[in-house]
Amino acid sequence: MKLCWTTIHVSDMGQSLHFYHEVLGLPVSSKNSSPSTDVVMLGDGETKLELLYEKGNKNERTNNFVSVGFTVKSLEETTEYLKNEGVDILTGPISPNPHIRFFFASDPDGCQVQFVQSL
Repeated sequence: MKLCWTTIHVSDMGQSLHFYHEVLGLPVSSKNSSPSTDVVMLGDGETKLELLYEKGNKNERTNNFVSVGFTVKSLEETTEYLKNEGVDILTGPISPNPHIRFFFASDPDGCQVQFVQSL
């Protein structure tokens, strides 16, 4: 069994695409639209991130218990870059052991995004 994607329900596809595609650099692998939904798949690896916008639904922040994680080369550079892009840093950096450090930021819908550096 392989994990193929994680879905995040978004309230504004434009803001979410800006964050995940333009700020974080995830490539758009596909876009689909129907009268009721817009779906954008992001990523070029085996596991994708799916952004789902349900038209006509208030799409209130339902991602309070969702967290996605990305590896980075430098926490300091990533923190500085995200702050310059206006991204809210929630917590960290945290180092639960000598081999890893991470911090959490927030996407436009309140989903926690973890940035991890292996040491």
